[in-house]
Amino acid sequence: MNSQPEVKPSDLIEITGSHPIPAIVASVALDGAYEVVYFDDSGNAFAEEVQWVDGEWKFLHLTPRRIDAESLERFRPFLQLLRATPRT
Repeated sequence: MNSQPEVKPSDLIEITGSHPIPAIVASVALDGAYEVVYFDDSGNAFAEEVQWVDGEWKFLHLTPRRIDAESLERFRPFLQLLRATPRT
């Protein structure tokens, strides 16, 4: 089993799912969860919590709890970093 990598705000991670999702860590949440910003398939910016599970970053909640990241000032610096990250 892979141990959880150390991450801090502004770090780039990849969320595992049906396809990899690049995300920028925005803050450390509770109990090993992290708040990240990412773009969905339509290019909309969201914030959500992730955690390290079985060697992968995964969304914390099975039902999405997406926060509109564009609407909150505190996410804007992280969205700028994400926009500057080349997409694969």
